[in-house]
Amino acid sequence: MTAPPSGSEAPRSEAPLRREAPLRREAPLGRRGEPLRKGRLYAGVFALALVVRATVAVVNVSHAEPLLGYSDSANYLLAAASIAERLEVSAPDEPGGWSRTPGYPAFLALLFAVGLGSADAPLGAVWVQLLVSALVAVLAASLALALTGSSAIAATAGLLAGLEPSGIAYANVVMTETLYAFAIAAAALAWWRWSLEPHPVRLALVGLSVGLLPLLKPGALYFAAPLAILVAVAAGGRAGRLGSAALFLAVAIAPPLAWSLRNYREIGAFELSHSGAWALALFAYEVEHPNSGPPDKRDPTKPWARDFGADRGLTAAAATGEQRAYFRRVVSAHPPRAAAVWARNGVLLVGVPNTVLPDLLLPDPPRFEGGSVAARLRWLGALGPLAPWVGLGMGVSLGGLLAIPLLLWRSRSWRADRRQLLGFIALLVALQLGTSALVSGQADRYRVPVMPLFAVALAAGVALPRGGTLAS
Repeated sequence: MTAPPSGSEAPRSEAPLRREAPLRREAPLGRRGEPLRKGRLYAGVFALALVVRATVAVVNVSHAEPLLGYSDSANYLLAAASIAERLEVSAPDEPGGWSRTPGYPAFLALLFAVGLGSADAPLGAVWVQLLVSALVAVLAASLALALTGSSAIAATAGLLAGLEPSGIAYANVVMTETLYAFAIAAAALAWWRWSLEPHPVRLALVGLSVGLLPLLKPGALYFAAPLAILVAVAAGGRAGRLGSAALFLAVAIAPPLAWSLRNYREIGAFELSHSGAWALALFAYEVEHPNSGPPDKRDPTKPWARDFGADRGLTAAAATGEQRAYFRRVVSAHPPRAAAVWARNGVLLVGVPNTVLPDLLLPDPPRFEGGSVAARLRWLGALGPLAPWVGLGMGVSLGGLLAIPLLLWRSRSWRADRRQLLGFIALLVALQLGTSALVSGQADRYRVPVMPLFAVALAAGVALPRGGTLAS
């Protein structure tokens, strides 16, 4: 099965991959009972999120052919099996594991190694993934509490993160989004701990958190440099600013640098994965051929083909080099059109409904074809009682995005650590959406990692007083 580029949603026309069922330092606490109340808050959020996710899983496996993934999933499973069996990231048709970074396959391989499923029956790994996804809702509640100091806002954020459909849906399939969402939320919490106590070890932990993100999603490679600038702004003293930014950047680039060097040694290309250059070529095709429909990805003479250069025997380095050159050439020739395609992809990313949840819950879900707003509303209407739940995800996404600039404006009077946490969240959202908009056809998949951050922003934006004043 040919997989789309990492970060690209499986086209809706492709058959889903289905398998048979077996398969500190914090602000001073005002009351001695506060830690207990926080524990109960987090336990409640976790329990609710886990029950909802487990219920969806039970319904899914009750179907004759449970849905456990799409075409990307098959490639993740092959890579995970290779790690579990031979400690190599490779697949039969992809020597060297060229199309995948190792983070998510290594996670699956660890689960397979301890007996929690296998590449042929990954349901056990999915159950573990449901636990991780429930923890993501807890992290959202913790971030909201750190940002606002309000248990009510924290509970609201945890509730939104626990119930929004895209996080639930992708936790139930073999895809990297759940683990990536956990890593992003954990990085934000690590940042807040450093802002409370700016120690080099804590900053190095922030850098390591950010550095591991590209091993889960190659697009996160571009996060380190902008975040290093934010580190410099947040650090105190001129020497401290430069030293802190240098420390963060050095730690953050180490993991992707190590993997790129490994690929250079094994494959001859200094790249995180094959999919990065391929995704850029697909974007360039859409810019260059706005009215031509989907490209033919099977013709190896075209840079947007998966096996580009195979007809000429190009090395991996030469093929990816030509794909990146094609991207630069097209974008430089059509900058307004490229900006329009990028903006459109970003709008679609934030606003489209999740289509995976109906696939999991309904034995014969209505087919989502995209198209006009009216067509999408008709599709939602065809979902019946499931429509409000699917609509909730769109509301959290759009509402959270709109709440971020409002909170940034209000945060001028906030405590420094809370301002810095909000700035980190806002920059993470901007970087995730900005890099994801370079990949066409991914629907809501690439907003999943920042949905917990949207839940935090929406809960805070709605509940905070108009003046934005927080207790110190």
